[in-house]
Amino acid sequence: MHLNGIPRSVSWENVLTRKVKRVMKLTTIFLIVTCLQVSASTNAQSITMSVKNKPLEKVLSELRKQSGFRFIYGKELISKAQPVTIMAKDEPFTEVLDRIFRDQQLNYKIADNYIVISARPQPLPQKDKASEAPDPGNVSGKITDEEGHPLEGATVQLKGTRNGTSTNAKGEFVIKANPGDVLIISYLGFQTKEIVVDAQSTVKVSMVAAIQTNNEVVVIGYGTTRKADLTGAVSTVKVSDMAKMPVARLDQALQGQVPGAQILQNNGAPGSPISFFIRGAGTIGNTDPLFVVDGVPTKININTLNMADVESISVLKDASAAAMYGSRAANGVVLIVTKSGKTGKTKIDFDAYYGLQQAWKKLDLLNATQWATVRNAALKNDNLPPDWGNVDTLGAGTNWQNAVFRTAPIQSYNLSASGGNDKTSYFLSAGNFQQKGIVRYSGYERNTLRANVSSTPGARLRLGNNFTFSDIKSDVVPTEVAGVLKNAILALPIIPVYRGNRYAGPSTPKEGTGANPLAQAANANSTDVLRRLTNSMFAEYELLKHLKLKSSLGLDVVTQEQKSFSPTFAYDNYINTVSGLSQYNSNSMDWVWENTATYKNSFKNKHFLTVLLGTSAENFKKNYTYITKTGFPGNDPNLQYPDNGSIVQASGVQGNTEEWSLLSYFGRLDYNFRDKYIFSANVRVDGSSRFGAANRYGTFPSFAAGWNIREEKFMQNAHFIDHLKLRASWGQLGNQEIGLYSFTSTLSPYYTTFGQTPAAAPGYAPASPPNPAVKWETTTQTDIGLELSVLDSRLAFEVDYYTKKTNDMLLTLPTPLSSGYPNTSFTNAGSVKNTGVEFSATYRKSTGDFNYSVSANFSAYKNEVISLGPLNQPVVNNLFFDFATSSNVGYPMYQFYGYEAEGLFQSQDEITKHATQTGAKPGDVKFRDINNDGVIDAKDRTFIGNPFPKFTYGLNANFSYRNFDCFIQLQGAQGNKVYNAARFWGMNIGETVNYSTDVLKSWNGEGSSNEIPRLTTQDPNNNKRASTRFVEDGSYMRIKNVQIGYTMPEKILNKIKLRSLRVYMGANNLLTFTKYSGFDPEVGQAFTSTTNAAGTTPNLGSSNFVRGSLGFDQVSFPQARTFTFGLQLGIQ
Repeated sequence: MHLNGIPRSVSWENVLTRKVKRVMKLTTIFLIVTCLQVSASTNAQSITMSVKNKPLEKVLSELRKQSGFRFIYGKELISKAQPVTIMAKDEPFTEVLDRIFRDQQLNYKIADNYIVISARPQPLPQKDKASEAPDPGNVSGKITDEEGHPLEGATVQLKGTRNGTSTNAKGEFVIKANPGDVLIISYLGFQTKEIVVDAQSTVKVSMVAAIQTNNEVVVIGYGTTRKADLTGAVSTVKVSDMAKMPVARLDQALQGQVPGAQILQNNGAPGSPISFFIRGAGTIGNTDPLFVVDGVPTKININTLNMADVESISVLKDASAAAMYGSRAANGVVLIVTKSGKTGKTKIDFDAYYGLQQAWKKLDLLNATQWATVRNAALKNDNLPPDWGNVDTLGAGTNWQNAVFRTAPIQSYNLSASGGNDKTSYFLSAGNFQQKGIVRYSGYERNTLRANVSSTPGARLRLGNNFTFSDIKSDVVPTEVAGVLKNAILALPIIPVYRGNRYAGPSTPKEGTGANPLAQAANANSTDVLRRLTNSMFAEYELLKHLKLKSSLGLDVVTQEQKSFSPTFAYDNYINTVSGLSQYNSNSMDWVWENTATYKNSFKNKHFLTVLLGTSAENFKKNYTYITKTGFPGNDPNLQYPDNGSIVQASGVQGNTEEWSLLSYFGRLDYNFRDKYIFSANVRVDGSSRFGAANRYGTFPSFAAGWNIREEKFMQNAHFIDHLKLRASWGQLGNQEIGLYSFTSTLSPYYTTFGQTPAAAPGYAPASPPNPAVKWETTTQTDIGLELSVLDSRLAFEVDYYTKKTNDMLLTLPTPLSSGYPNTSFTNAGSVKNTGVEFSATYRKSTGDFNYSVSANFSAYKNEVISLGPLNQPVVNNLFFDFATSSNVGYPMYQFYGYEAEGLFQSQDEITKHATQTGAKPGDVKFRDINNDGVIDAKDRTFIGNPFPKFTYGLNANFSYRNFDCFIQLQGAQGNKVYNAARFWGMNIGETVNYSTDVLKSWNGEGSSNEIPRLTTQDPNNNKRASTRFVEDGSYMRIKNVQIGYTMPEKILNKIKLRSLRVYMGANNLLTFTKYSGFDPEVGQAFTSTTNAAGTTPNLGSSNFVRGSLGFDQVSFPQARTFTFGLQLGIQ
């Protein structure tokens, strides 16, 4: 399969320059036609009924059955209505409605298939110009939403009476009441409030949005749906709930918010990528979900996105919800929708904050005197002379953690303008985000521009365009195993940071050969510049009354330059004599062209049907060059270009092109009967260039059903239940994240020596064997969910149970040497299963001026490898010295693999009685004889830790009192293990490095310690071998965010001509509760040294994460504790 042909240009000039008069004319015609259609539709309904003194709510229920229209009203409002007596036979629907509401203090309004009932407005009394005070006995007030916008049509009722009124366009009302009376205030989509009237005659009420009402709109693949109609497992994160706190990264927006999603910030370095697991790791290969921004799939680090531009985030977790993305949805799908303009006057918003970041924790290491004392003691135990005399004169020495850490600023500025009329709307924004890293010389800056425009030039035509440009620069310091932080904990405290006006280094053999970590950071000279342009445009046309056609084209263009120069230097014995330059340049373009047809209709207002059919074509192409040269004439920045290097390193010049294509057909059918029974079916057929002809196309179906139990007759008297729904789904999804050409044989450059005078002749040799049978990984999911809301939707629950099994898992298996191929090949030879449960609950309450909401979520799952090919051979990933992770049948993936420590030998007699352990002496670590063969060797390695947590959780609380607001977020994980490389180094007395203060409690005689082995520089027992000694409990609970804000009163805002003004202060990563001794218990996946802001590496087509490294703490940057101060300003 080959796809080509990219539209060269699309001109929007004619669209964007429509004359206003023509727009207004078209709008008028459209509104008139729409009104006539609605009138004709409603009057065509015929109603027959005969009731006497029947409650209005029951009459409306009967009307709904006959007409199909759904009535929306507040229970407090309708319960006070007059009983209804009416007799009608084949009368028009609207005439029956008029008769029913004629004697009620209520109004009704028809909107599409809904009828909204509200209190009949009472005229406001005329005020005497001489006095603005209300009449005695009258209470006046204003009702707004949480952001201060007036609510028109809100119902205000005097409790215990039928007296009531509603608000005008400014949200104002007047009602007769006495002190002590209670006002009941209700509004569709908001929680009902009760206000006690006091001596004051004026009140101001801020309404709180209701929780997940049935009419809440949820974004799904290729469309939206009501929450009540949803049959799949979808978690929606309301970015508006987080708009009051600074959110710089996607992980900050989602951590602790989405049940079933484990989100880890692998590294605290600015701009670093995240690890994202939805319902566990479903494959040994790539586990990243698919990110879709405004309909365009993206492969770039999602943290390049400006979160201030985001409107909503939907996480599609089960097969039914994600099936529309077929071959790339096995790991879940994250749909991100950016902000768009709203009809109304232009609104200008400005949001800025400034903060300071600090390392929230430092390791306990020896000072200079302690280190020299310990070193001398170890040498003495080995019968060697001491290195250091008169150690007390050394003092505390250098604290290298203090030398490399700093208090670093973070700041963000966002300016946006939005507005529109009935034909055109727009959202424009510009953002600047700057973050200096808490490790010196690291930093990150992101500048973004966005323009989202939507236009309706005709009654049937809608056009839109979303444009984004990002410019990102990172100053990178090494963060991997040989990084700055690792060297900071290894550097000896006896060595100063500087000697005179230069950096210092070890000057004698007894000071070792370690790096000066601050000099290492200063000399990194590594920058990463990424520029990204994305554009998604669409045209939607209503071909027939119920049929809409839509065509969209998305482009994602990225250019990137990584440059790292290593200068020459000589800091005592810390020397680099050869300068070197590594430079990587790439450019890529990803285009997606999609076309859909959507048919949506209702029959007798009982049967609601939606059918969507579509096609999608995508092509990705990337070019790159990579060069490494040494031998530069100096360290002058003006000379740091490839032409100035004299030596090309072996394999130091690379360049290539990668390209892949995807051609897809998909469809969805949604059926709803009376809002009771819901059915959904999806199918997607994907054809990928990554597979051979025999397996190029894969089919991925799903089915789901929902039962709204609350709509059943037997539930009509269960008034305390507002929503009760049972749903179930089954489906299959795919994973195509393998090499691009696994199905065919590939060649790589190869040099062969020929002739009597040996000379290397360039040529090509087979790189990997072909596997034409390679095919998609297929993930089959089953999900059962229950949704419940009670107490006027103030309390809501949701629970899901799921199974997720991946078959035909893609593994790299070794090829026989006789084949002539030197490498492994991809083969479908494994399966893994995840079984789990997710739970979430939300409660909201409003009492007077005090509003609060609390939400919690909990997730737990079990991961198990079912098979690993015909021989079920373990998949082992060697990571660090002899430490490895292993995936074995019957166990979770990525189990830590090593020895099991059983304390220390206390005596020679104990050593004699134990299995043979070569080199062991009293005070050495005792290892368990797993196979009971009497010898401790490699056969005794076993599983020593599981990096996956037993469960994860999150807790979010919002409070507001009058103009003050407060937000608190907690997030954590329980039961996961971490392999602590910092502890390994801190106990490694055999190396001339600094040590953990734990060695001060080392064994020095029988019974003195059973945990910290004896001090020795020779370690004949190999105490440092990978074992449970370095595996720790990684459980933690973190107060992720705390923020307090104050919103200026409306009176002050009116004086200074502002729409809104809020000031706030907050803290991120305020407190962490954990037993873990390393820098940070939130350990994701280790990644390669070339990881950058783009989340890519020169090794194209591969993940930048080290496979199987989850839970391996390689001494990476910890997350920073951050304190911020900011303001949010609105102008209209």
